[in-house]
Amino acid sequence: MDLTFDYDLNQTSFPLTSFQTISFNSPNVLISMFNVNYAWTSSSSYRITIESISYIYLYNVTITVMTMAQPTPDFTSKYGVNFKSTVFNQSIS
Repeated sequence: MDLTFDYDLNQTSFPLTSFQTISFNSPNVLISMFNVNYAWTSSSSYRITIESISYIYLYNVTITVMTMAQPTPDFTSKYGVNFKSTVFNQSIS
């Protein structure tokens, strides 16, 4: 999954690994069963890759990624522009 923002992010202070949570709709599938990798793809986007640690048979399982609640103070881009409130508490499955 790629997350892309309108402005460049401050790659030293942006909470890359905690900006979003990853969950599954099955109690039998746990995040600990996967390696989760984060990689910057540009100055304003990054990619999350989820790979199983061993063989996993996924049948009818939904993976959901949800961004964090809006913090106080708000995050700013590399150039001091505040994040839009619409990037927080958003999910995709």
